[in-house]
Parts: sequence; C-alpha cells; structure tokens
Amino acid sequence: MKRWSIVVYRGERSSCKGFSVSDSFLTAGVVFLSLFFAFFAYLAVEGYRNRSMLSHIIRLKMERDKLLRETECIMSSLEKLNTEIQETISRTSLLASLARRPIPDRYTLMMGTGGFPEKMPFHDQTVSSNVLKLKNETEKLKNILAFENKETDRAIRKLREKERLLMATPSIWPTYGRVTATFGWRRHPILKRREFHKGLDIANFRGTPIYATAYGRVTFTGVRNGYGYTVEIDHGYGFSTRYAHLKKILVRKGEYVKRGQLIGLMGATGLATGPHLHYEVRILGKAVNPIRYLDNSPVVY
Repeated sequence: MKRWSIVVYRGERSSCKGFSVSDSFLTAGVVFLSLFFAFFAYLAVEGYRNRSMLSHIIRLKMERDKLLRETECIMSSLEKLNTEIQETISRTSLLASLARRPIPDRYTLMMGTGGFPEKMPFHDQTVSSNVLKLKNETEKLKNILAFENKETDRAIRKLREKERLLMATPSIWPTYGRVTATFGWRRHPILKRREFHKGLDIANFRGTPIYATAYGRVTFTGVRNGYGYTVEIDHGYGFSTRYAHLKKILVRKGEYVKRGQLIGLMGATGLATGPHLHYEVRILGKAVNPIRYLDNSPVVY
C-alpha cells in the first residue's frame, strides 16, 4: 500500500515536521471534503429556492387580494347595473304599451360578448377565471342596458309623435249650447232646398264664447260667402276646422292657438236664422262628421 508523506516547514531556522498518510486515508478525506462542500452547496441552492418560493407566495397573496378587491368592485357594479336594467325594463315596457309598440322580447336581450380573451396578469387561474366571467357579465349587462335605453328612446319618440298628433286632433266641444243641426243631408232652413250639411250647428245666446278644439295655426279670418265671420285653423296631420257665423273674431291670421283658447264670439252673420256656431272638421280638405271628434263633456280643456 502506498503512503504519502507531508512535510511542513515553519521557517528557514525552524525544524520541519512531517507525517505520512496512507493512500486510502487520503482518498477518504477527499471524498469527505467533496461530500461536505456538496452538502453546503445543496443547502445554499435549497435556501435560494425557498426564498424564491416565499417571494412567489407573497406575490400571489398580494395578487389574490387585488383580485378579491376587483371582484368586490365588479360585483358592486353588477348590482347597480342590474337595478338600473330592471328600472329601465319597467319604463320601456310601460312606454312601449303606451306607445302601442311591441314589447321587446327579453330573450333577445341576452347579448353575448366576443373576442379572444386577454391573458390575465394573475397567477391564480381560478380567481382570474371568475373575474373574467364577471367582466363578461358586466359587458353583457351594459349591452342590455344600452339596448333598453334605445328602446326607451324609440318609445319616447313614438309617444311624442302621438302627443303631437293628439294635440292636432280636434277633440273638445267648441262651445256650449244645443245641437240644432247635425252632419249630413237636410233641408236648408233659409234656401228651402235639400243639401248636404258639412258640419254641426250649436245654438246659444249671442256672444257665447267659441274655443279652438285643437292646437294649430289660424289660416283664415274674415267673411266667407254664406258663413259670415269665419275662423279657419290648420292643425297639421291633415286636420283643419272651421268656425262660422261669428259675431266677433278674436284671433289673427297666422296666429298659433292652443286647444281651449278663445277665438271668437257666437253670432248670426251670414245665412243664419239665429245665433249659433257652424263647426266643421276636415281631413285633407274633406269634411267629416265632427261628432266623431267630440268628447262627452260640453267643453274640456
């Protein structure tokens, strides 16, 4: 067996010391030192890995907390959107029924969102997935709300159009009194011949107030042959009205009047046997029966 001699000199004048080791002992020492350094290297690597893992866990916890806060914020927004949508749906349904529009099918409101989902910047995939679903749900609710708002706007426009039509439609009695002649064929009380009566005669005392039966613009004031002092009003949408045999006219041509506004006083001008109002309703210039456009009360404003 080989032996190795090791000599140690401490100086020029100092004595030297030496010792010898066997080949197997040297081998064992090298192996021991190798294992020792390998063990410490392992500990160092594991320590670094543990520190990295701890840092990763801390980062995940911070991101999870951030996700939870974002989830709470989204849930709050969803609740608010849901409330707004329910209120908007109720208003839309009411407006649609008032405007006589078909009420929107609620199944068509489940509008989806598309596009490739963005990569979530979070490592907790379960929470990230929930947040993504919440965001998609929020977008869907926003789409529903936008749809409902459009439906509401359409219903409001329809109602406003109906309101303008109602304002232009003759719908009240033009004066107080007793009906002495109706719409249709009759024997003329003065000319003594059969002719078509194009309006409604309402008799009362001279000076009885005469009212416009709808909103409109005065297109004529003056004397018409046989009608005496006359007022004619264009209401739009094809409607027009005529008020004849007046004692006095209280509006001017070109003036805009409202339903129920005083426009003249009852008289007996023109061909008339006594004080009364001759009232006509015309659609696109053609006389129609005024009774169809009168309510059940004497005068309503």
